[in-house]
Amino acid sequence: MTFSARFRLPALLLLLAFLPFFQALTRFEVFQFRDHYDYFVPLHYFTTQRLAAADLPLWNPYSASGEPWLANPQTGVFYPPALLFLVFPFPTAYVLFLFLHLAILGVGAFFLFRRWAPPAAAFFGAAALMLSGPVFSLLDVSNNLCTFAWVPIVLWCAIERTEDAPSVPPVAGGAALAMAFLAGEPFLAAVAALLYAAVQVWKRRASSIAGELAATALIAIGLAAAQLVPFVEMLRGSDRLHGLDRELALRQSLHPLDWAAAALPPHISSLGLLIGSQTFIASLYLGGTTVFLAVACLIMPAEPRLRRAKSGWVLLLLLTVLLSAGSQIAPVAWVTMAAHLNVSRYPSRLVPFSALAICALACIGTSGLAGTSRGRRICAGAATALLVIVAAVRFRPQIELSSPRAVASILFLVLVLVLAVEIPALFKRQGFLIVLTLFVAAESLFSARPFLVSAPFTATVQPWARTISSERKLARVPSKDRAALASLFALDRTSWYSGYLNLIDRKYDLSTASPLISRRYARIHDAALFIPRLDLLDFLSVGYLISDRAIQQPSVHPFFRLRNIGVYLNESSGPMATLWHRWTPAVSDAHADQIIFGEGFDAGRTVVASPQSSASPSGASGAPEEIRIDPVQDEDVLRMKVTTTTPAFLVMNQVSAPGWRLFIDGKEQSTVRADGLFLGAMIPPGNHQVQWCYEPRFIFLGMVISLLAFGWSTFRVIKFLQRAS
Repeated sequence: MTFSARFRLPALLLLLAFLPFFQALTRFEVFQFRDHYDYFVPLHYFTTQRLAAADLPLWNPYSASGEPWLANPQTGVFYPPALLFLVFPFPTAYVLFLFLHLAILGVGAFFLFRRWAPPAAAFFGAAALMLSGPVFSLLDVSNNLCTFAWVPIVLWCAIERTEDAPSVPPVAGGAALAMAFLAGEPFLAAVAALLYAAVQVWKRRASSIAGELAATALIAIGLAAAQLVPFVEMLRGSDRLHGLDRELALRQSLHPLDWAAAALPPHISSLGLLIGSQTFIASLYLGGTTVFLAVACLIMPAEPRLRRAKSGWVLLLLLTVLLSAGSQIAPVAWVTMAAHLNVSRYPSRLVPFSALAICALACIGTSGLAGTSRGRRICAGAATALLVIVAAVRFRPQIELSSPRAVASILFLVLVLVLAVEIPALFKRQGFLIVLTLFVAAESLFSARPFLVSAPFTATVQPWARTISSERKLARVPSKDRAALASLFALDRTSWYSGYLNLIDRKYDLSTASPLISRRYARIHDAALFIPRLDLLDFLSVGYLISDRAIQQPSVHPFFRLRNIGVYLNESSGPMATLWHRWTPAVSDAHADQIIFGEGFDAGRTVVASPQSSASPSGASGAPEEIRIDPVQDEDVLRMKVTTTTPAFLVMNQVSAPGWRLFIDGKEQSTVRADGLFLGAMIPPGNHQVQWCYEPRFIFLGMVISLLAFGWSTFRVIKFLQRAS
């Protein structure tokens, strides 16, 4: 096979991958579906703005009273494809970034499937996966899409490394796993690592497994260390370390019966989507043809060379379907909590791995269909028809079976089933499979329209955001209880100023959209909003409240109204930086918590200093003074001038995370925490220049490790190529 013939089908896959993004690119727009609008668009915009200003974005001061930013893998600071954001205008870069990963997924799946199927069959399976509902459902949670895009390449490298004469160097698997982690979703990267190890155990001799896995792990950890080391440090103090509660960990669990929707096109619904037991994976559609071929593979006897591959894909399918069921199956929920798998949320995020297994089985089924008895082919067709009927019954209130779209889809599936039963030899012909793939791709793209809605990008979200003070935070005080917040905000993300929209306008937000949050901050945050504690809101500098109900407090007044949601001004809120002449000492942060959450404590009248043994001077005033923060371009630096005639306690409303360094008049001093959580400093009498700098040394340690690992990997690749030549 010539070079051009070998890459003709991958080139066609690239064209199919480009089609979903063509309209947004030509209109210079960004996608709007779900988390695009209020999470990943502002996240990438804020990160790009910082990097374009030659500022390494170590810290985000605007959300949750400050949070580590580079440590969050979703920011993709060290992820090579994220360089697109520095090369192209932001709307173009955002869409190209998504296209690139859809292309990586499709081409990687093609070469993976080629191990068990002819080129045309591999092309069908890769296109079916790339344009499937589960993959399109990841577009708006792009860190999941970017990590999953590397999974076929990880598996391909794992299989290649088990051959007697591997065609890839030893560092290939580690590099692919490192890219999967750097892409932004640690949980899916961990699943990819487990799959890599499983392939090695499945196919290798026991004597050679340990060395291969150890080398791969060291390379992956080394290359990803620049992101991995700060992420682990961030995880250490977060709410994930001890696991999420059952309700949050098992939210978005997929009922097994919902899988019937894999054969039923969602565009026959009046909503354009079939809404089942969960919404994280908004579409399960894989195509009736893909499902039929996968079912045929399960029914037909496997060739000896394919038996192990088929067993592996079936095992992956069963495990991911079970684990994604989460709370829908009681034993699965029990195992999830007992095995401490509740460090992650949303069991349905495993659905794309099920889709990968189904498409792989469909490839094997395509190549073996002609050699299967007519009776087995009829059974596979009947099973597919039964799935369609189950889906039609389960989603009956949502679908319109009499619509022209539904009739056309059903007739197309019937035609494919008839051809498969009566003329199975067609499925061995490359031309027929390519045409069939194009028809399936067209239907998948038509079904994906809800995911591809786009609009122009604007650098201003709310008109009132321009007028609010940059020295006060905003907070949302909804009428619903905490469990209903996500669904409430999703109804009107703009009015609620939800997610990371505050980063576009550079406004301070009491909350954060990050999946990780400091445990200590979460406790104070929830006490302020959900008890509620007005003294804590004032101490936290919450000057603006967003609510769908009237707030009746003497110091709170209407400020702006948008539809049924109002913005209120809280005149009693304190400033971001305050100088206290009276404080309560605490020997530890735990002691500080006991004081803060004890009876009679008023955060507006006193502050707790920890660890601190000396009390405030007797007779000192309890009223704090406002301190002006000097404007600086570096958002990892806080600078201010302080004048006091008595010993005082300076408090800055930013979380005291590991990595903050305090300088008073140019000399480094130890930081004292305010209320067990925020930046604080003991100030002696006189005039002083105070500066906090966020300089986490573990980030720079990770960068050094990654540079060394990159150099070693490059050396190993050169040696491998020299031996191969």
